[in-house]
Amino acid sequence: MRQSYSIGLVTAFVMSVFSMFPHVAYAVTPNDPFVEQWSFRDVGAYAAWDIAQGNRDVVVALIDNGFDTFHPDLQENVWVNEDEIADNGIDDDGNGYIDDRYGWNFVPTDIDKNGALELSEVKGSNDPRPPVADLDQMEKARGKVHHGTLVAGIIGAVANNNQGIAGINWHVRLMNIRLLSSDGAGSIDALADAIMYAVDNGADVINFSIVGEYITPEASAAIDYAYSHNVVMVAAAGNNGLSLESAPLYPVCSDATGPRKILGVSAITEDHYLASFSNVGSNCIDITAPGAYITSTVRYAPQYGMTDKVSGGWHGTSFAAPFVSATAALVKSMQPHWSATKIMTAILESTHVTPTVITPEYAQMYGHGLLQIDKTVAYVLDHMEKTVLPIRSVSVIDTASGARVSKSLVSEPRQQIQAELQGIDDIAAYPLGDIRYATVTYSHTTRSATVSLLSGAYTVLSSFTLASQGTLRIELADLVGDAAPEIILAPAYASDELFRVYAVSGGLIDATKAKAVHTGIFLARKNTLAKDRVAVGYMTAESRVVTIEIYDGGGRTPAEGVTVDAGLQSLGDFAAVDINGSGGDEYILAAGPDEQAALVYVAGDGSILRKFIAYDTARNAGIHLAAGDYSGNGVGNVVTVMRSGTFNKVRVWDARSKKIDQWDISAIGGPLLISPNY
Repeated sequence: MRQSYSIGLVTAFVMSVFSMFPHVAYAVTPNDPFVEQWSFRDVGAYAAWDIAQGNRDVVVALIDNGFDTFHPDLQENVWVNEDEIADNGIDDDGNGYIDDRYGWNFVPTDIDKNGALELSEVKGSNDPRPPVADLDQMEKARGKVHHGTLVAGIIGAVANNNQGIAGINWHVRLMNIRLLSSDGAGSIDALADAIMYAVDNGADVINFSIVGEYITPEASAAIDYAYSHNVVMVAAAGNNGLSLESAPLYPVCSDATGPRKILGVSAITEDHYLASFSNVGSNCIDITAPGAYITSTVRYAPQYGMTDKVSGGWHGTSFAAPFVSATAALVKSMQPHWSATKIMTAILESTHVTPTVITPEYAQMYGHGLLQIDKTVAYVLDHMEKTVLPIRSVSVIDTASGARVSKSLVSEPRQQIQAELQGIDDIAAYPLGDIRYATVTYSHTTRSATVSLLSGAYTVLSSFTLASQGTLRIELADLVGDAAPEIILAPAYASDELFRVYAVSGGLIDATKAKAVHTGIFLARKNTLAKDRVAVGYMTAESRVVTIEIYDGGGRTPAEGVTVDAGLQSLGDFAAVDINGSGGDEYILAAGPDEQAALVYVAGDGSILRKFIAYDTARNAGIHLAAGDYSGNGVGNVVTVMRSGTFNKVRVWDARSKKIDQWDISAIGGPLLISPNY
C-alpha cells in the first residue's frame, strides 16, 4: 500500500485580497499594504513587533509542496546554501545533494524528460519551487500549488518593502524543502531524508503543514534526531474534523506518547471557536492559532497567467501551524541559545485560555490555549538568562592596512583584506541580528568621527558622522531590552564626558557626564537577564585607581560601581565576563603602554582575584582584549593581543591565568584591534 502525505488545505470561496480592518497604530508598523489581518491582531503580532522582528540567523525549514523562492515578497528572506556553488554539477559542501543552492525537491523528478526515472532522479532535484507550467486552469483555481508559498509568507514575508504582507518575522531565513507535488500529495518515503536535510543544514525550526495516516520508522528516527539537535518542530492538526485520538495522523501525533517533541496546532476562526474542519485530540494538539480567512503570499508566475502576489480567504490548519513556527523563530532570535524545550515552554506558558482551568474538553480542541505572540515575547524577556557568549572565532585587525586575520575554533587562521576596517579606532561586536559589528573612525582634518554598522561578513550596512574633539571608543549593547543594539560612544581622550548613547539610525538618545575629568574611557557590555548594561572603566589624572561604573538604560546615575587599586600606570583595555563560573561578571583590566603587559582579574566587589604578566616584560605596547566562552565549557575566557609591535601572538587565558591556546599572526603588523565573532 502506498503511504502518502497531503497538505492540510481548505480552499476558501474568497480568493481576492481585502483590507478588512481599520488601521490600528502601533509603535512599530510596517508599510506593507495588507499588513492588517484579524489573525495577526488576535495573536498579538503587532504588539510583539515593538520588541522583536526576528533576525536572519534563524532558519525555518518548510517541509511542504515547495514555495516560490523568487517571490518578490519572500526572496530577501530565503535561505541560501552559501557553501554550494550554483549549477556547477558538484556537491561542493559534501552534504549529498548536488547544487542545492536554494534547498531540495524530494519529489522524484524526470529531469532529462526521457520518460523513466534514473536512480539519481528518484532522489529529486535542486529546484524546490512548485512548478506551474503544466497546470491546467482547474488546478490553478484549486490553489493547492500556492500552499507552501502561503505558509512561507505567514512566517517570513519581507516587511517594510511597501508590497504584500509582513511576515511575523521581518528578518529570517526560509529553507525550501519540497516533499509533495504541486497538487499537495505524495509519498512519505522521503520524509526522513527531508527532516535530516533540514537539521543537517542548520534549521532551527521545522514547519510541517502536512498530514498523513502513516509514518515510517526512519521518519520517526529523524524526528528524534531533530529533537536531539534542539530543533523546534510544529505540525498542523489536519482538516478532517475528526479526533486524532481515534484516528491519529502524522507527524502531528508522532509524540502522542513520551516527551513533547512536536507542537501540534489546531485552528480557530475569528470568533475564537474551533474551525469546523480542524482535527482535535489532546494527545496530539498542544496549541491553537488562527486558520480561517488568512491572507498571505501565493505562487507568482505572470508568464503562466498567475499574476497575484497575495491572496486572501484561505482556511486550514496548514495556516495555523506557521503562526506557531514563526513565534518559535521569533523566540530563537531573542534567545539563540535556548533549547527547543525552553522555546516550546515559552510559547505554551503564554497562551490565552478562556476558562479559568483547562478542562479535558478544552484541551481536546485547543491544547494549552490560543497563541499569543506578544505575551510569548514578554515571557522571553522575563526569563532571559545570563549566559557567557560563546566565541565562534576571533579576528585580529591591522588598522593600518585593513587586514583581518581570523582564528576559528575549527579552522586554520585566514587573512582577508577589509577596506572598511582600514584606519578604524575601535570595533565592537554584537551577538544578534543583522548588525554584528560597529566601528568608529576619527578624522583629525574634519574633527569628526564616523560610526559604521557592519554585517557578519563585515560589509557596511549604514553609517553616520558626528562632531568630536578626538578619538572615540565604541560598544554595542541592548540597553532598552528590545533584542536590538544601541551604540555607546565614549571619549578616548581626557574629558568630563563619560559616554553617549545613540540609536543605530544615528539619533542621540542620552549623554552622561563623569564625576571628574578622566584620562579616557573604556567600555564593556554586561549581558544581564532582560537587557544589557554598559560598564565603563577609567582613571583620572590625579589617581592611578581604576573606577568601574555600571549603567543601564534607565538613567544617568550608575546602578553600581567599584574602585580598584590594580597597580597599573594606565588602562589599556577593559572587559566584563563571568570567567570563573560565579554567576556574575568579573572585570578584566589590561595594562596600557609603557609598563609591563599585565592582566588583572577583578571581582564584582572590586577585590583583585588575580594579576599576572600576559607577555614578557619587554613587550610594553599595551594589551587589547576580547572576552567570551572560547573553550566551550560555559565560562569565560580572555583573548589578548599586543596593540602594536612585532610580537604578534594571540593568547587565550582561563580563570586561573593558564594559557589555553596561542597562535601567531605575524603576517600583519599594527596597530592592532581584536574582536570576538559570536
